[in-house]
Amino acid sequence: MKADSRGLIVFDGQCGFCRRWIRYMNRFKRHPDSVAWQQTDLLELGLTAEQCMAAVQWIGPTGVIASGSDAAARVLIVAGLPWSIVGRIMFAPGLRAIMQRAYRWVANNRYRFRGDPIPECS
Repeated sequence: MKADSRGLIVFDGQCGFCRRWIRYMNRFKRHPDSVAWQQTDLLELGLTAEQCMAAVQWIGPTGVIASGSDAAARVLIVAGLPWSIVGRIMFAPGLRAIMQRAYRWVANNRYRFRGDPIPECS
């Protein structure tokens, strides 16, 4: 990844919810690159299939990894104002725990949500 990168989101290409979220994220003027974990070399990224099946992963330009709701917060921070405010609030004590629980529920039920998976990932 280039030093000027805004990071990389590694998501589940079989998850329609994830695909919709990536399309929405790509509307931000500033956003990280994205790739389905099924279509990349996870070893090269320092990730495992288990990590990627459990939660979306964000890899920052310096190699820092964030997962789940923390990854979503990082995307919002990268997006700039006004989204960066929301992303920073997501790390507030108490609220972060709520966001992590909400993310876990969505992740555990993600295949129930409508959306088209990437055909190559099916």
